[in-house]
Amino acid sequence: MKSTSDKVNEKASISKIAKDLEEQLYYESEDGSPGVSSRTFERKFVKLLELAEIDRDEVKDDRNRYSIDSSMEPAMAAMLLETVRKDGMLDKIIRGKEDALEIEDVLYFFNNLVKYVDGKMDEEEKHAFLYEVDKNVHYSMFVSLYNMQSAILALLGNIKIYPYEYQLTILQDLEQQVFNRFHAQIANNVGDFLKDVLRQRSLMEDIGAGSEEDLPDDLQKYYSEIDSAVNNFLEENDQLKQELLEELKRE
Repeated sequence: MKSTSDKVNEKASISKIAKDLEEQLYYESEDGSPGVSSRTFERKFVKLLELAEIDRDEVKDDRNRYSIDSSMEPAMAAMLLETVRKDGMLDKIIRGKEDALEIEDVLYFFNNLVKYVDGKMDEEEKHAFLYEVDKNVHYSMFVSLYNMQSAILALLGNIKIYPYEYQLTILQDLEQQVFNRFHAQIANNVGDFLKDVLRQRSLMEDIGAGSEEDLPDDLQKYYSEIDSAVNNFLEENDQLKQELLEELKRE
């Protein structure tokens, strides 16, 4: 049996992977009709390179063929299969339909990868691959968001039997608990943003002419819009306003 290091040194051509996938889909089709051609898979591979901003020459072997480490062959096959799944995550991204992506698309995509590579890759390499995918598509984060959304929807369903006022009290209590738990992070993030805006505004005024009236019309309009948005936000968040003013005084 070959070691993992030996397999890493070996190469698997994309054309072979594509042909294997074409054959796989043919045998899996219910009526034996052709599924996706190997040439289509090869074109999708190039699209993946473009999305990842990888130079094509970086993945060519000494015979000028696209190739990857053989240990990653199952991972690449799984990715290529996802590129041809109609309205799947990669299909939408390749077609420039990112705005149509749903949380479920990410979950389905990642789970399909897990199912395909399970048992086909060394465990350590599989975990490393899936971890990198997780970081890039934020799978774990979306799982948490999906679970929170599901929990809230379940809560809404369970409290429908109560009077409206009581339902509202429960949701407002939940809202307050979340805010209280993460108030410091929320305040710090917003505060840092507002301080950056103020610092940048001061810098640009110095570069311009020292006063807003002397700035070009487009910058005057820009800063006027920022002032309005910041003022409106702070008027609605008096506690944060006071904290921010105190911190700015100390600087």
